[in-house]
Amino acid sequence: MSLLLKSGRDKFTHRTKQLGGSDLVFANGIYPYSYMTGRDKFAETRLPLIEPCPPKNYDLAREIWAHYDMKTMQNYHDHCLLSDVLLLAAVFQNIRNSKPNSWITYLDANNLYESATSEPLPEGNFCFLSQNEISDIDLMDVPTHGDTGYIVECNLKYPEKLHELHSDYLIAPEHLTVSPDMLSNFYIELKDKIWIFAQKLIPN
Repeated sequence: MSLLLKSGRDKFTHRTKQLGGSDLVFANGIYPYSYMTGRDKFAETRLPLIEPCPPKNYDLAREIWAHYDMKTMQNYHDHCLLSDVLLLAAVFQNIRNSKPNSWITYLDANNLYESATSEPLPEGNFCFLSQNEISDIDLMDVPTHGDTGYIVECNLKYPEKLHELHSDYLIAPEHLTVSPDMLSNFYIELKDKIWIFAQKLIPN
């Protein structure tokens, strides 16, 4: 949403036609995925408490509820669904109207774990490099499928301005153990049944 908005609100023709021209139309809404556990939730007549959720985001959800005069969670659900579909339509329409040499890249893979384990693995001649040897290496010139590979231990600075840009495919997920205080209320209820302490790669 934010990236496309930089090109102007006129890029959202279908969205404004269906939802109007209010500032709320161009705001990123939130949806209570953990709360919506069954069809009975659609009949509820007020917005539930959404956790974890910054207060400003929850206030935005309440504004959307009031602005579109919603009566039930079914109304809110349908609005979020329509909003997402219209956003996708705006993205594809903008791509079609862009220059011929502009492309959308579909980044997805099935069988990720087994695919990774089928790649070449280090098998011998391990050694640490001296500081001079490290200084002479340009990692961008190391062949992807060469006979020699490197394991790099380093400290990274990940600028906050890149977080949203990389939200779908993080460059450097963090290897950490998920603690109970990181869980949503939904998972806290399930914790005693399924909780296992383990280190994971987490987009933190």
